[in-house]
Parts: sequence; structure tokens; C-alpha cells
Amino acid sequence: GRAIDVAHFELEDGTDFDVGRDWVDRTRGASPGGERPDESALMTTVRRLVCASSDGAMFNVVLTPHYDDDHQNHVHLEVRPGMTGLVLH
Repeated sequence: GRAIDVAHFELEDGTDFDVGRDWVDRTRGASPGGERPDESALMTTVRRLVCASSDGAMFNVVLTPHYDDDHQNHVHLEVRPGMTGLVLH
């Protein structure tokens, strides 16, 4: 596959989001989507951005810190040639 591992997001206003430091919910197997009223606006923005990367068929494997210990400090975005469907964890 072809993958990008993203450890930091920098928003247009210069705000830095470090996945290892700032990603709040790391519950194994939990969906990265959905509503979380108690999280910060920044965390919500980054989660929605990550989930949207799979909505437009840009990536067909998206692994977040919810997936496993190896992904605690980054988001894995992958394109697998010939793969149809989506894996989002």
C-alpha cells in the first residue's frame, strides 16, 4: 500500500495539533467518528478532518489512536491499490 503517517496537524491559523499529545480518546475499538460533547473544539476539528479523509475515497485505510498501541502518536492514511471498501479504526 501507499501510506502517510501524520503526527501533527497545523491549522490555517497556526494552531498545532500533536496526535501523541492532544488526541484525547484512545479507547481501543471505539469509532473515531460520532459526537463527543466533552472534547475540545480543536480535537473535534481534527477528528472530523480524519474521518472526512475516508468519506471522499481519498484513503481506504484510516487508522487512529483507537486502533492499537503502534498508532498512539499518529494517524495512518493509506491507499491500497485494488482494494474496494474502507477500513476506519
